[in-house]
Amino acid sequence: MQTSSPIWVSLAIGVLVLLGALGSQLISAIATLKTKKIELSYGRKADAYRDFMIKAGTFGHDPWNEEKYLQYLHSYLAALIIASDDVNETLNGKTGVSVNAQRLRVNRNYDSMSAIQSTSWYNAMEAATVAMRDDLQQLSKH
Repeated sequence: MQTSSPIWVSLAIGVLVLLGALGSQLISAIATLKTKKIELSYGRKADAYRDFMIKAGTFGHDPWNEEKYLQYLHSYLAALIIASDDVNETLNGKTGVSVNAQRLRVNRNYDSMSAIQSTSWYNAMEAATVAMRDDLQQLSKH
């Protein structure tokens, strides 16, 4: 009778140690998965935002070029899909990049188009840049 008690105690301690090790592994795996998801999301957003800025800048210098407009439009839509609410507002809002892109595109007077480039287009692009930077910084804090 005395020998059976230490065996059960040893088995119980062994099971608890095993459960503790498995729990630790599970917590570690969940943390690693979360980190990978954040890294993937950050990478996708950073790439989409970078591509948008390059294509929007190229389009902004030659807004009457159809090919540059289509490239801008594709990058705009890709950025819009993954954008945070703040970035979405700077891209799609009343004074956003999209509205100003249309102003550039339909305005066939060079002087007037140049004025838009140096005022509302510039301001919209600056607002989008700040919002995108803030979005990426916020994502990297998680």
